Amino acid sequence: MNESLEAMYFDYAASTPVHEVVLERMMPYFSSNYGNSSAVHTYGRRALDAIDAARLSVANFLNCAAAHIVFTSGATESNNLAIFGLVQNYSQPGNIVVSSIEHVSVREVVAELESRGWSVTYVQPTDTGVIECKDVLDAIRSDTRLVSCMYVNNEIGTIQPISELAAGLQSINKNRETPILFHCDATQAAPYLRINAQECGVDFLTISGHKMYGPKGIGVLYVRDKKTLSPMVFGGAHEWGLRSGTLNTPGIIGIGAACDFVQSSEYKDKLNEILVMRDSMLEQLTVAIPGIELNGSKDARVQGIINVHIPGIDVETFIPLLDAAKVYVSAGSACAAGSVEPSLVLMSAGNSQQWATESFRLSLGLYTTQQQIATAVAVITNLVSSQAKN
Repeated sequence: MNESLEAMYFDYAASTPVHEVVLERMMPYFSSNYGNSSAVHTYGRRALDAIDAARLSVANFLNCAAAHIVFTSGATESNNLAIFGLVQNYSQPGNIVVSSIEHVSVREVVAELESRGWSVTYVQPTDTGVIECKDVLDAIRSDTRLVSCMYVNNEIGTIQPISELAAGLQSINKNRETPILFHCDATQAAPYLRINAQECGVDFLTISGHKMYGPKGIGVLYVRDKKTLSPMVFGGAHEWGLRSGTLNTPGIIGIGAACDFVQSSEYKDKLNEILVMRDSMLEQLTVAIPGIELNGSKDARVQGIINVHIPGIDVETFIPLLDAAKVYVSAGSACAAGSVEPSLVLMSAGNSQQWATESFRLSLGLYTTQQQIATAVAVITNLVSSQAKN
């Protein structure tokens, strides 16, 4: 087995290994089928046919028509395109309502818009890390143009009430001349939940390849109505004019294959095992470490994410010690340029900065084993014990 799959890797929420069936489908498009999908000759048509097939795979995963799928370079670009692409259609700044626990690729976009005159209303979660639908709807103003709320929080794994929120927005929109559009970053939901864009009632939805056993550098933005967006990248009118640039054929093949894989019975069976292992790991940690607490809701949570608070540790020094012992975890989002900073998500849920610096994330996945869990629990327990003595 590959060394990386034998390691005590508990950071699947940051990135997953490319599954072998995904890699196998991608490989020909790096070498023999290397044509540009915009070319009219045979090599170009081969690439285009493969892209069309992958688009159908993604559309099937999201339960939508292929024409609603826009390929991007990743979730960050998808989130940027959804928000910036929408606001460019308005002549005057308005209001955006956003959860305070969004990924940085949403938070920094709306912060930039604030500097350009848009007002942003941040909705705080409960102490369990769940956004209340009522709090979002109560924040709506006459000039609100967009609501953005993630499906699953990437740091604590809590599931947000997306369908309920969409239904509430649809009810409000019945009495509005200018409808409020709804963006959902579903990047962290994709490996765990069956995402149905139609039933969710969203206008824009984001997923990323490398969170679901596909490659990095490829993402998807589901767009219900392409007229609601303006492009940010110009120069070729690719992806219905919303995202110009030569298409990343291997990456697109990869995310299509990943969407097929996470719908397979093999993977669904593995998700059940991951849930059992997650609960087992949490129980072992709870028994071994006095005072440890779970951050976020235990029930409204995806199968693979645990975020724990251990009083007395400092993640800035604790995580490197775990790394030296070959136990790989994270303090939160992987998009903070390698920094270890107090989690804004945990503080938004009402925790202190000190609490946040004493918390870290363990995320399980396809290749996690009970033996890895037992070893990791022993390493964590020993480190906590040694730090307590010092």
